[in-house]
Amino acid sequence: MEVMVLYADRNEITGDVEWFDHVATVTAPEHYDENRSMEYAFRRLQNIEGSWSQGETIEFDGDVIPNFDYDVNVTVVKPLRTWSDGRVMGHRSCSMYDRMIVDGIIYEVDAFGFRKRSEE
Repeated sequence: MEVMVLYADRNEITGDVEWFDHVATVTAPEHYDENRSMEYAFRRLQNIEGSWSQGETIEFDGDVIPNFDYDVNVTVVKPLRTWSDGRVMGHRSCSMYDRMIVDGIIYEVDAFGFRKRSEE
């Protein structure tokens, strides 16, 4: 099952969501239902031991190190930002207010779990 993940871009002053960016598509195991697929996607879009949005290895201070957050089931859709000095910045972790679309149904990441937003 495919989960499209859209990150909320929030206004730094008001905190209001201004728009959403499609950052990744996660392919969950076929036998998972919608909720378990979203939980699977949420876990894979966390920066815990590396960067989910970068490849199998990461360059850090001139060293190439394994990226333990890399997952072949995650397709990065939004290009990464490159700083003027050439450093590449990975995407942030998935969090509240971000959205996931499963089978055309939009869900919002909530404090605990996911809240159905609409059917489109």
